[in-house]
Amino acid sequence: MKKNGKNGNSGNTVTGSLENLSREELIALVKDLSQRRKFGLVWEDKPEEVAELCEEKLPVLKEVVERHIPRKGLGVRDEGRGTRGEKQGGMPPCQKTHPSSLPPHPSLLPDDGSNLPTHLIIEGDNYHSLSVLNYTHPGKVDVIYIDPPYNTGAKDWMYNNDYVEKDDAYRHSKWLSFMEKRLVLAKNLLKETGFLICTIDANELCTLGLLLNDIFGENNRLGIVTVLHNPKGRNFTRWFSANSEYMLVYAKNANNAAFNEIAIDEDIKASFDLTEIDGRKYRLEPFMRSRTETLRENKPKFWYPIYVSDDLLEITRRKKSGFHEVYPIASTGKEATWINLPETFDEKVLLGWFVAKRENGKIQIYRKLYEQQILKNVWTDKKYQSEFNGTNLLKEIIGNNDFPYPKSLYAVLDILKITCPRPCLKSLGQGVVSQPSVILDFFAGSGTTGHAVLELNASDGGHRQFILCTNNENGIAENVTYPRIKKVIEGYADKEGIPAEVRYFQTEFVEKDKEEGVTDAVRYEMVDRSTDMLKIRENTFTLVERKVNPRRRQFEIYTNVARTKYTAVIYDTSAIEAAKSKIAAVVNGLPVAIYIFTLGDDSYDGDFDAPNWRVEPLPERILQVYRRLFRGK
Repeated sequence: MKKNGKNGNSGNTVTGSLENLSREELIALVKDLSQRRKFGLVWEDKPEEVAELCEEKLPVLKEVVERHIPRKGLGVRDEGRGTRGEKQGGMPPCQKTHPSSLPPHPSLLPDDGSNLPTHLIIEGDNYHSLSVLNYTHPGKVDVIYIDPPYNTGAKDWMYNNDYVEKDDAYRHSKWLSFMEKRLVLAKNLLKETGFLICTIDANELCTLGLLLNDIFGENNRLGIVTVLHNPKGRNFTRWFSANSEYMLVYAKNANNAAFNEIAIDEDIKASFDLTEIDGRKYRLEPFMRSRTETLRENKPKFWYPIYVSDDLLEITRRKKSGFHEVYPIASTGKEATWINLPETFDEKVLLGWFVAKRENGKIQIYRKLYEQQILKNVWTDKKYQSEFNGTNLLKEIIGNNDFPYPKSLYAVLDILKITCPRPCLKSLGQGVVSQPSVILDFFAGSGTTGHAVLELNASDGGHRQFILCTNNENGIAENVTYPRIKKVIEGYADKEGIPAEVRYFQTEFVEKDKEEGVTDAVRYEMVDRSTDMLKIRENTFTLVERKVNPRRRQFEIYTNVARTKYTAVIYDTSAIEAAKSKIAAVVNGLPVAIYIFTLGDDSYDGDFDAPNWRVEPLPERILQVYRRLFRGK
């Protein structure tokens, strides 16, 4: 990728013949030419006002308290609870387990709230939202799903407050400049195991692919999925009638990432009719192979006895008294083979991968085949049609609206099923609970991604958190994104609600001093107005203690829903001793993140040396992030 300078040249103002150039100009020209790529994406970088604004102002977040959606009760479709009444069966990951000792399905376990997600909606330009998230969520996001403006030239997006039209000579340069700034910020947020999914149509498909190759690396491009979203196509077109769009799927690091083994086709999914205690779907298949090429005489290493207890609960390759000896003998009497070699069987039996059954007076061995599907890169299922599961669904939820071309809910659901970590179960005494993961959409639009996350959590007991970033152009945040999420949580039409908590924020700014930049006064204001960022960073929103004096706040202490961790913000260094005493009394040995105001980088580590106390200076650590992002501006 090569960006030309803001004035449309390559950073040189050299004109005229080479003979007239000075030695310094010739060196600069050679250096510039040596850095140019022979192949790749070249465009003219166009200045963007929202990015240049950060030269003068520092972005922060402010919660809109009246738009807080609190969690109400625990319903059947509640997040973190899962779908009840699922068929369960099979052995747990051990050689012998009695049914009475099986723990309940995780969807039925009580939850103390410590892992329940607090979802976020951030209203403002996504460049500023992503800048804030670079402080609160670096390396914390599992999946980024975005549906950016397609740059059709039909006045479908604005650059510097002006609609970009088809005959704009810099139409593609503006779009690439716009996208590059945001994708670079977004990449910082992904975990090393994370994914980015970006949808697009033919207008910018080729340029977007080259841009993403440059930012993420061509080796991390996992595929381009064609989605048939409008089978009828478009009328009155001179050439091909477009009926598809594309999902470009990238990994942060393909060596670390992995798709989930799941099925997205309903017929295939339905064949996995059993459920493990950890929520995984599977079906039983015979462990014996009886085709001619797999008979004992052709594969002798796969012929060996398996021993099964009389109650069928213990399966092993060790000969044991009172156990039944089972060989792979077909119904025809031929000596067949098992699917696995003896060593592989020994490994898998410890994981509970086998089931024994009595059938027609004989013991048969079955293996568990867990939910999986070969994922194709052309999606044509009717559920992906945007008219029915996008436009019409949005109308059903919030009524008539002017939002153009919302995504099919199921197109988003299925790509998240593939890429977002499934509920990861962690032992907690007698039970298990799902660990949280984070999904970001910084072109949130109609809120389809947030809706999909809520549905996924309700279906499998997951604790995924969504972060939706959108501007409020034409009232989209207030009139579409937020109302849709609120309706999904409360219920709409004949759909039961999905209890969840959402907090709503808007981007604001701390203005730098026009002459001296970040002064002490600016630092004071930055700390005063960064509290909401800290609450987001630590996921602690409930105020526990506050001390103020007539001049300013002295300190505040916040906690999470379950009161299992705390955040303390010390605004006034004269209140350190009082804050320390109150923190010790409140947290009672539990983890606490302590943010303390300093004019420099002094974190007062010597004053806070208790176990589980983590100290960080403010606002310096925020400013360090912004210096890196804004290149020292």
